[in-house]
Amino acid sequence: MSIHEAIEQLAEAFAGMKRDLDLGALLGRLGIEATNDGAFSGEWHAGGSSVPSISPIDGQSLAEVRFANAGDYERVAARALAPLRGAGAVRGYRVIAAAALL
Repeated sequence: MSIHEAIEQLAEAFAGMKRDLDLGALLGRLGIEATNDGAFSGEWHAGGSSVPSISPIDGQSLAEVRFANAGDYERVAARALAPLRGAGAVRGYRVIAAAALL
């Protein structure tokens, strides 16, 4: 069997697998909903606009992801910096946070 024939057989096998795949059920089992929050600080949240998440395989929209807004960013940053409080590492946080919002 030539390499070309082997590749064709693999392509046919994968095409059959794709037809049999229930993508919605798979995403549901993974906890992916139609619209998903994109910021995490102990819980998922986001108050910004959303964008579709597109499959690189076939261009199909898989789900929507909601962006974090400024308030969400503050919650995430505060949670991430909480263990550093009192260690002198938080002073630059406000400067970095302000620059990120520009």
